[in-house]
Amino acid sequence: MYTLEDLFDRRSPVGTRLEQILIEKKCTKAELSKKTGVSRPTIDKVLSGTITSKKNYETHMSKIMNYLQITPDILLGNNACSSNRVREIRSIIRISTEKMASATGISQERLQQIEAGEKATITELREIAMQLRTSTHVITNQYFFEPQFSEMEYYMDMKDALDEISEFWGHVGIKLCGIDKYIWYPINSNTRKMIYKGIDEELMVIPCMNNKVLFLNMSNIEDITLSDFDADTPSGKNWDEHVSCGEIPLVVYEALEDYEENSQVTLYNDTENSTELYRYLTEYVRKNGWTEEDIFQLLNTSVFYYLDGRKKSTIIDFYQDSDDIIETIEMVYGYDFTDIEQNFMFYIDAHDETENFVNLKGISMMELPLLKVEEEIFRRNDQ
Repeated sequence: MYTLEDLFDRRSPVGTRLEQILIEKKCTKAELSKKTGVSRPTIDKVLSGTITSKKNYETHMSKIMNYLQITPDILLGNNACSSNRVREIRSIIRISTEKMASATGISQERLQQIEAGEKATITELREIAMQLRTSTHVITNQYFFEPQFSEMEYYMDMKDALDEISEFWGHVGIKLCGIDKYIWYPINSNTRKMIYKGIDEELMVIPCMNNKVLFLNMSNIEDITLSDFDADTPSGKNWDEHVSCGEIPLVVYEALEDYEENSQVTLYNDTENSTELYRYLTEYVRKNGWTEEDIFQLLNTSVFYYLDGRKKSTIIDFYQDSDDIIETIEMVYGYDFTDIEQNFMFYIDAHDETENFVNLKGISMMELPLLKVEEEIFRRNDQ
C-alpha cells in the first residue's frame, strides 16, 4: 500500500500516469482545475513533475485524487514506478512527445510508458538522453554530481526548472602551484555557484561538462578564474581556444564504451546504440580520428598534478573497493566534509595492478573520469 508521501519522489512518472487517467476518464485540465480549485498552471506542473515543494505537491495531489477517486496505488501501479525524470526534463526544455518520437524513433506510446515508470532498454535510455542533452544517469535518477545539460539555457523553460538543473555557463581556469599556466574546463551555472561557496575550504570537487571531475587540494592552488562564455576571453591566462563548451552530451561518452573498429569501419553494438546515436558517434569518432585505444584513454584516464609541477596519467581500477579516492570525493562533494585525516590516498593501477599510496599534501589536483566515478559511487552504495 502506497501513501500520498510516496508520490513526491516519483512525481515525474506519476504525472504521466495521471495524464493517462485523465484521458481514460475523459476529464480535461480545465474541468480538473474547476472541480479541484487547483489552477491550470499548477496542474501543468503536477503533470510534468516540476513542483519542487513537497508540501504544496501533496496538497494539490490530495485534491486531485479525491475528485478523480483514485489512490496512490493506482498512480504507482502494483509495483513502484521506476524513478526516472524523462517527463520532467522534457517539459523543462520544452520538447514534445511528438518531436521526441520523431527524433528517437521511439513511438509516443512507448515514450509515455517509459515516462510512467516502465523499464526502458539501454538503447531507449541512451536515445532519450541524447535528445535531452544529458546522460542516462540523470534521466534514471542515478546521478551523484551536478546534472550536466549541453544545450544553452535560453532553450529551457527556466520558470519551471528545478534548482539543480542548469546548463553551460562558461569556464573555470585553474592555475596550480608549480605549473606556470591555467588549465581550462567547461562548467554550468550551478557549478559556478558551488565554487564560490567552497572557495575557502581545504578540498574542493568540481564536476565539469566534458566528463571530467576535479579533486582540488586548495592549499596547492595558486589561482582560480571564472570566465563567462558571453564575456571576452581572459587575457594573460593562456586561454585554450580548443577547450570544450560543454556541447557534447555525457551520453555520448557512455555510448563510446561500445565502440569497435573493424576494417576501418566504425561499428556499434546494435543492442545498445540506436541508428541516430550511431550516426552521431560515427561522425564524432571520424572527426577526431580516434582509434580504440584513444577512446579507451579518453574514457578511463586519470591525471595527477603534483605540487612540484609534475603530472602523471594513470588508469585507476575503481572496482577495487579498497581505494580511498572514491570515498573521499563522495564525502567532500556529497557531504561537505573536508577534514580528511589521512595523509595518503590509496589506489590500484589497472595496468600493472600495483598498489599505490599518493601523498595528498603533494597533490595539487586530480582529474578523473566523471561517469566512471559516479557509477562507482552508486555501485558501492548499492552493496
